[in-house]
Amino acid sequence: APLGTPTFSWKAAAGAKYYELLIDDAGGDFSEPFYSKSKLTVLYHKPTVAMFGVFDWKVIATDLAGNVKESEVRTLTVNPLRPGTPVLLSPSSGYFVNDEKMDIVLSWKIVPYAESYNVIVDDNPLFTSPVISPYWSSDTTSYTMPDGVLSDNTKYYWKVQAKNSAGTSLWSAYRYFTVDRTPPATAPVLRLPANGAYTYDTTPALSVN
Repeated sequence: APLGTPTFSWKAAAGAKYYELLIDDAGGDFSEPFYSKSKLTVLYHKPTVAMFGVFDWKVIATDLAGNVKESEVRTLTVNPLRPGTPVLLSPSSGYFVNDEKMDIVLSWKIVPYAESYNVIVDDNPLFTSPVISPYWSSDTTSYTMPDGVLSDNTKYYWKVQAKNSAGTSLWSAYRYFTVDRTPPATAPVLRLPANGAYTYDTTPALSVN
């Protein structure tokens, strides 16, 4: 069985002008194919999607008058490639958040062939004492930090790893965010205008200490 999305090829059909490649899940009827590519003028095509699993495929030839002729249906098993390294999306490094007022949602880009993702979160960039790990999500590309695991005024580092039956990716580069639930130490002190002052200026300057 091939590893990863293969290149499909076929022999020329006499009188054909165009070809259409249809790929469906095994046992499907091609009414809503997993992948299709029409108006092909060459005798090969590599789909632009990640494939793994069992598929049926066929090719339809069309002549200039619109007459069609279908090939036989073949079945193919595609084994996945080992997933590549995840790319993180948000939050960006340097993000400050009060996690009592807003959820912290870690997100990353889809990794082709990934079946699950591992998220690790630690207050140490060496990830020697993680507060979250391992967390193998299903096929989702985000993770919401649970309540009660993060401390105030603390910087946390996070990274992600992808996995499937062929193996595990390298860890992504890490990012960091800071939990800050503490309000400013002092409140602003108003200076001008004075309390109860009158003015004819419709746009007075306001100042604070």
